[in-house]
Amino acid sequence: PKTQTLEVSILSTRDWTATSSAEWIMADPDEGSASDKAQKVEITVLENTSYDRTATVTFSIGTLVKKVTITQTGTAAAPNGTKENPFDVASAVAKCKETGETVTSEKYYTKGIVSSIKDASGIASFGNVSFYITDDGAESETKLLVFQALYLGGEKFTSEDQLKVGDEVTVYGALVNYKGNTPETDGKGSTCIVALNGEE
Repeated sequence: PKTQTLEVSILSTRDWTATSSAEWIMADPDEGSASDKAQKVEITVLENTSYDRTATVTFSIGTLVKKVTITQTGTAAAPNGTKENPFDVASAVAKCKETGETVTSEKYYTKGIVSSIKDASGIASFGNVSFYITDDGAESETKLLVFQALYLGGEKFTSEDQLKVGDEVTVYGALVNYKGNTPETDGKGSTCIVALNGEE
C-alpha cells in the first residue's frame, strides 16, 4: 500500500505525548497541551514495499496509556528463518515470543546490525561473545540478544575487536524467550555468526 494518513481525535484534560514504535509510522503533532476541546492528530503510515508488519502509536497522559495498533500488508514474502531468507530482528523476536521459554527444536538464520556488545568476558574461557542486534543498529525495544555466540564458521572468538557496534551479522541458532522477557538465541556456543559485513 501507498503512504496513508489516518486522523485520530484526542480529548485530554492533561498534556499528552504520542510515541511510535516504528520509523514507518509518524504522529503529527506528537504532543499536545491539556484542552477541553478535541485535538486532531494525523498518523502517517509510510508505503510498505516489504512484508506484512505491525506497530503501535502510544498516547500517554502520565500513567494513563492508550495504543493505536496499525497492521499493514506488504508486497514481499515474509522472512522464514532460512539461509536464503533469514529472519529480520523483528521476526526473530516475534518467533521467540511465539515459542516461549522452551528453546526451539530447530535453528534459524537471523540478520541484523550489532547495536551493543553485552558481554565479551567469555572470550578468555569459551571463545564466545554476547551482543544485541536490531534491524537498523539503533537501540530499540525490538532487539535480539545473541547469547554466548561463536565467531564466523563456529570458530572461537580470540579478541574483542573481531566484532563491533554497527557490524551487519547473520547468526544461526535456536531461539527462546528467556524467562518470558528476553528474546535471545540459545547460548553456550550453540549459536554462531555465519556472515559478518557480507563475508561468510
